[in-house]
Amino acid sequence: MSMRTYLRQTSVVALLGGTIFLTGCGTTGPLTQEQINALIAQIQTYTAQACAFQPTAASVATVIAALVPQAAPAVGVVNLVGDAICKAPTTKAAVRRGVVQATRIVSTPKGPIAVTGRNL
Repeated sequence: MSMRTYLRQTSVVALLGGTIFLTGCGTTGPLTQEQINALIAQIQTYTAQACAFQPTAASVATVIAALVPQAAPAVGVVNLVGDAICKAPTTKAAVRRGVVQATRIVSTPKGPIAVTGRNL
């Protein structure tokens, strides 16, 4: 794992660590790093299947932090965030390092968030 990837994952964990709590599963407290990574992967899989778009992990983390209130049940987070990303308008795609990347602008109560990713 590169240092850049490690720093991104660490910032994602820090961002989400205090944001989402498991209240519907009989467990309270912040999510673990493994649970956060699994949640982000589920959202990326959901959007890939629902709208052929795979957002970056950092973008997903930012949307989760903006859309999901503290102490929210973790059960509906995948659909909530995935639907918000899929319904967001796409800006013009750009080619970066040989990969076509796109940006979707997700409206949240905390303001618009640019979600970067790639079209599949």
